[in-house]
Amino acid sequence: MRKRYTRTNAVGIGLAVLSLALGAVGANAMSVELVQNGGFETGDLTSWAGAGDVAVLGSHVGVNPFDGSYMAVLSPQGVMNADLSQMLDLGSLPPSAIATVAFAFNMQAEDNRDDGRKDEDFLTASIGGTTLLTQPLNDPFDLDPNGKTVQGWKYMSWQIPVQSLLSAPLSISFHVQNEVDRGQYYTAYVDAVSVSAPAAVPEVSSTVIILGCALLALEGFRRKYAK
Repeated sequence: MRKRYTRTNAVGIGLAVLSLALGAVGANAMSVELVQNGGFETGDLTSWAGAGDVAVLGSHVGVNPFDGSYMAVLSPQGVMNADLSQMLDLGSLPPSAIATVAFAFNMQAEDNRDDGRKDEDFLTASIGGTTLLTQPLNDPFDLDPNGKTVQGWKYMSWQIPVQSLLSAPLSISFHVQNEVDRGQYYTAYVDAVSVSAPAAVPEVSSTVIILGCALLALEGFRRKYAK
């Protein structure tokens, strides 16, 4: 005996086809993370480029990671600077998307002088040609001569149009500037670095959509002429 395709069969198949098509779109619209090893949980600088006194540590003179087991430590001494950066690939993102850039940072100063001098030392964070943050490392740290002052972790985020990031090779970078100063030591800590945005949504095949609609329409005609 041949199986008859009932109303439930046709409607069910049509809805299933449409559901699979729309579900595929939804799955591909999920957020894409561009930063590799953003939490430094490999325990090293994998995927990152470091210059100067940069390390990945689980703890540093009383400072622990913001999240997980590791953090990046930028600790230039004397007149040295420290840099940390990673190249990013925007190829999977549509130009119309909005990227979310986020990271946590902390700072510590140790003042071995008592002359009250303040120097222009700072932490800078940027993505491409856009400066996200310029944070001085000398205030209020000089308020405690001969001691250490820890700012505490801060988590910050920005919304940036992907279109504005496409004009040049893209990297996210952190720079600690330590001016001519051998009596004060500044350390910046970075953790939980993220750059994410919705991925490009592929066009659903018109054939798939037409097939689903046709099955639903076919059921409508069948019901009409079956009366």
